[in-house]
Order: sequence, then C-alpha cells, then structure tokens
Amino acid sequence: MKNFTFLAICLFLAQLTFAQGYLSNSPKKELKSETVKVTPITKEVRESLDYGSAIWYEDFDGAMPATFSVLDYSAAGDQYWIWTNVGPTGAYATAPIASTTASNGWLIYDSDVYCGASDDAYFVMPEIDLSAYTNVKLSFEQFYRDYYDETTIEVSNDGTNWTVYPVNEEINTNSSTLNPSLVEINISAVAGGMDHVFIRFHFTGACGYNWQVDDIALFELAPDDLVLEKIYPGFYYSNGGPYSKVPVLQRMGVSFGADIFNLGFNTQTNVALNVTVNDGTTDVYDITGPAIASFATTETDSIGTDEAFVPEEVVADYTAVFNLISDGVDATPENNTDTLRFSITSTTYSRWFEYNATTSPSNYTGSADGDFLGYSISMFEPDVLKSLSFFLHPSSTSSTTVVPVIYENSADDIIIYEGEEYDITEQDIANGWVTIEFEDLTGTDLDVDPAGGTDYIIGLRCFWGEGTLLFGSDDSPFHAFNYTSYLKQADGWGWITRVPMFELTMAGEIPVSAEENSLLNNMNIYPNPAKDVAEISFDLASSQEVNVKVFDLTGNLVYQNFEGKLPAGKRTAKIDFSSYSSGIYSVQLMAGGNVITKKIVKN
Repeated sequence: MKNFTFLAICLFLAQLTFAQGYLSNSPKKELKSETVKVTPITKEVRESLDYGSAIWYEDFDGAMPATFSVLDYSAAGDQYWIWTNVGPTGAYATAPIASTTASNGWLIYDSDVYCGASDDAYFVMPEIDLSAYTNVKLSFEQFYRDYYDETTIEVSNDGTNWTVYPVNEEINTNSSTLNPSLVEINISAVAGGMDHVFIRFHFTGACGYNWQVDDIALFELAPDDLVLEKIYPGFYYSNGGPYSKVPVLQRMGVSFGADIFNLGFNTQTNVALNVTVNDGTTDVYDITGPAIASFATTETDSIGTDEAFVPEEVVADYTAVFNLISDGVDATPENNTDTLRFSITSTTYSRWFEYNATTSPSNYTGSADGDFLGYSISMFEPDVLKSLSFFLHPSSTSSTTVVPVIYENSADDIIIYEGEEYDITEQDIANGWVTIEFEDLTGTDLDVDPAGGTDYIIGLRCFWGEGTLLFGSDDSPFHAFNYTSYLKQADGWGWITRVPMFELTMAGEIPVSAEENSLLNNMNIYPNPAKDVAEISFDLASSQEVNVKVFDLTGNLVYQNFEGKLPAGKRTAKIDFSSYSSGIYSVQLMAGGNVITKKIVKN
C-alpha cells in the first residue's frame, strides 16, 4: 500500500492500497520513539562495530539459542519467529539479511509465508543483569520491508510493566530499510542499573513481508555520541529535493539541512552542520550553519546551513559532504557524516541517484492502463526538449506501451507535450535503457519557455494490459518524494515513495525565437549570491521602457521598480536585497514586451 498525495492548488492526503493482501489495523500503544536510531551500515559503520566490547551479545550461531523463547498470539496459531540461514521464502520474498554474521544464521519473522488474518509474535531474550551499568543501549542489525506492520522493542525491569520502543516508523509502506541497517536504542531509563532486565522483539500486522534480525548486543552508552540521521538537499526550493544531474543552462541554488539525534548521555553544546562542496579539485563551498547551544540526550532536531551553494556556469561533478560538529569528542564520528554527489551536465536532468528499487503504476490499487508516472523538474531558462530515457527492469514484457508526456506542474493539469505511443520490444528489455526522441506535430523540436522558475512533471503514460511494465527506481531516504515523485490515475494526482529512473535531455540552447530576435539581451546579475546591493546589466537593441520585478519562491511579488525609458546600448539597474530574507529569488526584467528572468541567491 502506498500513501500518496493528490495535487490540485494544494496537496491533499489520500491513500492507495498495494495489492498484496488483507490488512488488519489495530490502535497503537502509547510509545516512546525519541530514543531509537536507525542507521544504514556503510563500510565505515561496519568497521566501527566492536561486538567484542559488548556487555552482552548474541549472533545466532547455528540455531535459536536455548535461552530464548518465542510467543505467538495470532488467531491462526503456529506463526513464530524462527532461526534461518536461508532468508524469506514467501511469494514476495525479499533478499536475506546481509548482517555481520549472516553466514551462521539469524532470526526472521516471515509474515509473507504465514499470510494469515493477523500477526502477533514475539521472541524474548533471556533475563540480563545490568546493575553495573547506568547508561545502556541495545543494538541489533536488521533488514525489514514494511506493509502496514508494527515492529517494536519492549523492555521491562520487572517482567510485568513494559516500555515500548517503535522501530522503523519512518519506513514507508512497500519500502525497505537498507540491507542491513543498525538499530540503536537508549534503554537507560528502563534498564540502566537494573539487575533484572527483560527484552522482547514484537511483530504485529497481517500478510506483510518480513523482519530479519541478527547480531543483538548491549553496550555501555557513550557520553558523547551525536548522530546525523538524515540529510535534506534542497535544489531551488528548500524542500525541492535533490537532482543527480542538472543542465548547466538550468543550474540552481542548493540548500543543505539535516535531522540530528543525541544518542549519548551527555548534553552536547554548540551543535552545528558543516557542509563542504568540492568540484573534484577544490572546495568551492564551506559553510557552517547556526549552532544549537544546548542539545540534551535523546533529543532530535533539524539544522542546516544558512547560505545556498550556487554552481558555476560550467559542466562539473560535485561532492557535498555533510558533517555534524559540536564541542564534544564524538565516540562514533562515522555516523556524523554523509555524502551527496551530483553533477551539472551539458544537457541532462535526472533525479535518481541509485538503482535500489523498482516501480510501476500497476503496483497500486486503482491502477489502470493509461496511468502516468514521473517526477518534477524546475526550469529557469528557455530551452528545447530533445528526448526522454527510462530504464526497464528485466521482468518487463514486450508489447507493453509507453507515451512520453510533460505536464505543467500546476492546478490546471496542462499537458505541454504528448508524444506518440512507443511499444516495448524484447531488445529494449535486454538493453535496459530506452530513449524516445521528442517531436511535435510539425516534426520540429518542442520549445519550452518557462518564463522563469516554472515547474514541470516529466514521465510516461503506461499501458501494460496482461503484461508487466516495471521501471528501475531509487527510494533513498534523502528524496523529497511528496514534492517530486508523481503518479496520476483516473481520479487524480498523487505522490509515491520512489523516484523512477527517467532522464530528460535538453538541447542546452535558448531557442532563437526567445532570445536572439529580442529587443532585450545578455541579462546578468552581480554579485550572485548577494548580501545587499546587486547590479543587473543588460543590452537594449533600441530605446525601451524598462521594468524590474523580484518574486520569492512562492511567486509573491516582493519588489518592483519602473526604470523609465532607457536608450539603446548596455544598461544597468540596482536592487537592494539587504532587508530580504535569505533564499532564492527570481529577478524579472521587462522591456518592450520582452521578458528575461534570472534567479539570485540572497545570503
């Protein structure tokens, strides 16, 4: 099942159901989630794991330990956690967990195999004495795929009263954690200093996928341990989501933010986000954002830099490194950093970064031939559309059909371009990537003149009939899915938690009709970014009345000045941005019925 948001003038919530099976929802308990941290196990995180220093550790070597117990409260019965060295075996089986000690086995609750009316199963660890440890964390490695399940850890110091810690709340339906991910839970409030500690893992749901668990450990909590939970790269808008590729003609400012968490037991001071951007040769951006003066244990917050990065007007590959810094000496600096790589290209737009999932309009309840799948792009300069490429998963079948479509991202549902039907062939499936050239009814390329900062949705209308049409996709957590990834069914627009592997190629040139025959040419803004006064320079082919306007990201007019009738030649106008909030603005220059719009970043 997918939650997706209908697009009109605003975004409204709606819900589609993925056709795997029956769902039984029950009310949630009153849960405590602020002490739970889930981290992808990267190479650096793997190298930092030291199970030899654990207070208690279990790797499930060869069998379910005799000291563990399993409980099943399902209506069907006989739906237990089991030991495995194979992995899921149901009709919708995921990959087996890639944990540190997967070679000797692990535990799994395979809901897909049971697929009964309900799941309500525990495994219970043996009683543990933690009287010598005041500050304690529970950690384990997992791989989990969601289908309206609840996965929780329950901790007690008397065997009767249980504190419940939800795990995987941030995982969208039909999405997975990375394989594997590391779960860390500060259980000090319940277990610290206690001589009788009970811990159990609880899965509830109905006919879902699975939850795989390995390498369970208890560690003494570090005094200083900040965690960079999630990064938020915002291209153009702060919530505009990331692009992996942007054409140089359409380059845009990039903002940086992150969610952070204090897993240590000390209050941290002067916590801030530093971001550097390197162009392959040198750091072209190095900014530390405003600091949080005091950040208590188990607290979460969002921080960012207060200046956008604006790429130069050149083709380049960039690496943005996010670093969480503070006054303390962090116990695990490996989880204080993250990296995003993106490119300014000659002609290509793309939002996907990693091929780690699949997507198709047919995955959703209510789906029908003719449904549209795509993502949004922002354009700032006139350009010419050339082609749309997409990646087919090998399980796709021939004789399915796609139609390239481009919508204006507005309440009016305006189709900018609609191509001819393209029938998928066996060779297309073997090749993977397929490219469709854009042509309009006259046989010439379609000109797109967005008049500054216009959003479009590019993608494919899909027809699969009795066949299968499946695309590669990216479900990395840093995407702003609800602002960028779109599904259109017969009853309206929605958003999905995948970015399809589509790439749009532009000509990389301003159409002749939009620029070369204009009375107004060569508009430039300097400095950009600007802190106070910016100067606009431009050429007039003849004497014209000139008007300057500035719009914010929401489209509100924030500045307007009539410069008067200016003579032909090189001319300038000045705008004082000193009183404006930091962010990205559109500067519109009008002369003799001609308009040029450029973006500017206010620091």
